[in-house]
Amino acid sequence: KNTSKATMMITSIFRCLFAGLLVLNLASSIEHECNLRNGGCDEIEADDRDLGTTEFGTLYLDITNMGRSRRGKLSAIVERRNGVPLFLPWTQNFIKQQLRAGNFRNGKTKIRISGRPFDSKGQLMVPQSPRAMINRRGLQETREQRELTTTTNMEYAVFRIATIGNEPVATEDEIRDAVFGTQGDSINLKSQYAACSFNKFVLLPSTKTTGTCVVNNGVMTLNVPVTLNSTLQHPQLLNQAINAISTQCGAGKSFFSEKALLWMPNEAFLDGSIGAGVYNGWAARCRDSYCQYSSLIMHEFGHTLGLSHSAMGTNEYQDTTGVMGYSYYQDDSAVCFNGAKYWQLGWINDRLETVSSTTLLPVTVNLYAFTAYDPYANRPVLMELEGVTANDNIYVMYNKADSFNSDTKQGRNLVTLTLVNDYIKFEPSQALARLGNGGSYTFSNFAGGRALISVVADPQQS
Repeated sequence: KNTSKATMMITSIFRCLFAGLLVLNLASSIEHECNLRNGGCDEIEADDRDLGTTEFGTLYLDITNMGRSRRGKLSAIVERRNGVPLFLPWTQNFIKQQLRAGNFRNGKTKIRISGRPFDSKGQLMVPQSPRAMINRRGLQETREQRELTTTTNMEYAVFRIATIGNEPVATEDEIRDAVFGTQGDSINLKSQYAACSFNKFVLLPSTKTTGTCVVNNGVMTLNVPVTLNSTLQHPQLLNQAINAISTQCGAGKSFFSEKALLWMPNEAFLDGSIGAGVYNGWAARCRDSYCQYSSLIMHEFGHTLGLSHSAMGTNEYQDTTGVMGYSYYQDDSAVCFNGAKYWQLGWINDRLETVSSTTLLPVTVNLYAFTAYDPYANRPVLMELEGVTANDNIYVMYNKADSFNSDTKQGRNLVTLTLVNDYIKFEPSQALARLGNGGSYTFSNFAGGRALISVVADPQQS
């Protein structure tokens, strides 16, 4: 049997006929300008003020991976105009409330801090009550295009972070092998993203150089002159490392690479976490003892690309059909992404079959394994059920445990159904069902009615 031609037949039988078109709520974008010192909204541009009294930046989300036994931690940072991030003392519940209310836009919300924002030690001073920090302007939120621009080569760098008294055990050569496969590591960050994208997205090791800093084939040791302790850990070290790049190298972080990984000492992770990533930001970071696990650095890098977690039920990591669920503690993991993440990444969307409320029903879709994607063959590998609600779609994919996806943990060789919510609000995708031959799933609401999707295996393929 030829596994490269594996297929599933998806039969969608819609028991109600629907009239009319699905209307999406499209509106102008929202912009937030927040004065963190007094809760007011300052209309004066930051460039018109002395930086000693006003600091202006962009809000980003930071996601810390606490390992398999604990839930992740969501934080907020403001990235200043010089590229250095500052963590904001907002609770996780508050951040999620504001995301769901549409008050935060990752990478869009603008934060203004005025009126002497720093104390004598250079620490950011903010009010204790986070509710005074948000000032929403009178513009409606837009449901933006959620697909990512990831069909290109990307310059990538790894900074091996050494502090006073602590540094990673891994050498530059070992790091280079784990990330770029330079010494024979067959499954690494570069190779797996290339395989999962069908070579549409390739990481290129940076070779950028300044007078004092050299990124050698993708890796550079960065000496950060701080001492790790209980109050200076990986979030603070992120700030210090980016500042060190600027001061020691005479260039901003983006000069060296489009995205980066900060490979940090174990001692920077006393909270028990194993990695973290800034959502749609420049850098991910990982704990030395865990950085060589390919699924972990794929997961954290995914956050910097704009991917949220893959949930099942109330556990936002539980869907392990792809790398945006739990990471696995093994050196090499040949695993990719679930159907919702694949749609967002855009790598196989030229072989997408869409079923919407305007499609003549019933409909049958011959769905091939995504690992058999071929841009030149008329073979759908991803199915979209458009319009479950105004903001939600369902993505159907045959999750073949084959080749570069042979280590997928759940839904092996099954048809997977994954619901995706509004990415602007940073909701994880939600695993709905895994169906084998003869399996079916009923939707309680599809454009206002009930619908049934059933799976039939093609006897001519495997």
